[in-house]
Amino acid sequence: AMAHEHGIVVVVDGAQAPGGIAVNVTDLGCDIYAASCHKWMLAPKGNGVVFVSSDVQSKINATFFDEGFRVYTGATGTRPA
Repeated sequence: AMAHEHGIVVVVDGAQAPGGIAVNVTDLGCDIYAASCHKWMLAPKGNGVVFVSSDVQSKINATFFDEGFRVYTGATGTRPA
């Protein structure tokens, strides 16, 4: 609540939670929640979920990767689309 009072977007890295415990982004009060799915959800590596609240969606600019669907690594980097 304090972060929101100061106009700060709250981002939660929830990598360990989905599939292990119940997650409710409304109860957490976060604006953005990101998690990998390969841990407790047993999905293939490279899968994940991102929740972005409607309150902050207009503030988000997507990054485009032009190297196909390969998992991004620091070695491949990105190039302008």
